[in-house]
Amino acid sequence: FFLKILLFFTLYNIIVSIFSENIFVSLKSSVSYIRFFIFICLFVYVFKNYKEIKKILFYLLLGTTILISIDAIFQFFFKFNLLGWPIDSKGRISGLFGTEYILGSYLSRCVPIIMSLFFYLREKKIINLEYKFLYITFFVSYFAILISGERTAFIMINMFLFLYIFFILNISLKKKVFSFTVI
Repeated sequence: FFLKILLFFTLYNIIVSIFSENIFVSLKSSVSYIRFFIFICLFVYVFKNYKEIKKILFYLLLGTTILISIDAIFQFFFKFNLLGWPIDSKGRISGLFGTEYILGSYLSRCVPIIMSLFFYLREKKIINLEYKFLYITFFVSYFAILISGERTAFIMINMFLFLYIFFILNISLKKKVFSFTVI
């Protein structure tokens, strides 16, 4: 259903672009939306047909998240990262990203994916890791997001943590509805 809506939206934009005054500029921006449709189709195909990709993706994201988080914490305490790059004059932590300050944003998007893959693969008995290691990874990443100074990333990870706790604890439907209306 979602793919049909996305395809309809993309085709609608292309058709409207054909009737615009500056066709080339309009088509240039609207045709580029096809990449989202293709990406989603390929992603679904690969995940359905190649079971090992999920495990590889999990370990790859877990390894990079741990490495980036440890590097950020190291940079916070020692004022240079594991590669020897010094902290900038403003004191912002960028970790292995150099001059781009996307550390918190990267981690706040990867941690929910890692935890989701863990629980998905855990149900399927593919991964046999301890929960403690996953939670240690989460809190190390949480601290790295906190010291990165990115407010949006910090709010996103807190929203994820709230929803994670909320749905894991099996709170009744009335309490869930009440909590969402209060928020």
